[in-house]
Amino acid sequence: MPEAKKAPVAAKATTTTTTPKPKKKLVVVPVSMTATYVQGAYNPKAAQNIASYAEVCKALPGTYKEVQAKLPEHTDFVGYLIRRGGLVEK
Repeated sequence: MPEAKKAPVAAKATTTTTTPKPKKKLVVVPVSMTATYVQGAYNPKAAQNIASYAEVCKALPGTYKEVQAKLPEHTDFVGYLIRRGGLVEK
């Protein structure tokens, strides 16, 4: 006698409850185009950052706009320095 075919068993849906991790709030540091910036607390470790930071320091004191005009290839780095405290308002 042939065996009866069994109906396929559906996989049980497993639910896991995990609490979502709280997101860190992003702190926005305003970058003023007219404030005069001077050298702040920044300690670069990479050779490229050391060289770039030295070039930026040569253009100081100055406003962000003036530094951008003198060093157009370093505008992103200058913005980073302002946000991280490498350049501070006078």
